[in-house]
Amino acid sequence: MTFIPHVIDGQESESASGARFASVDPWTREPYAEVALGGEQDADRAVRAARRAFDEGPWPRMGFAERGALLHRWVNCFFVRDLRAPFGGVGDSGIGREGGTFSRESFTEPKAVVMQV
Repeated sequence: MTFIPHVIDGQESESASGARFASVDPWTREPYAEVALGGEQDADRAVRAARRAFDEGPWPRMGFAERGALLHRWVNCFFVRDLRAPFGGVGDSGIGREGGTFSRESFTEPKAVVMQV
């Protein structure tokens, strides 16, 4: 089964606790990936990485126009994500609208082929 880790500070990583959860295909109800289950330590790590990026990275040296152009690229990107990762919300989990088999099926179209045998 595919594993989908956290990405913090540009690095893929397991949860600090090692906890995972199964992401379920909404069509078949079968698990198709294990996803790192974040906790307080993971959130703290992500916030620290974001703070460093804003304080020490290129962001504070950018002008307003450069910042706007950069944001216009992250926010208006179509399908810039890992298609294996669930996206959207279903039920209480918020997981499973798109991703895995469902994503693949959204790019295919059924076709009937008939031939005499």
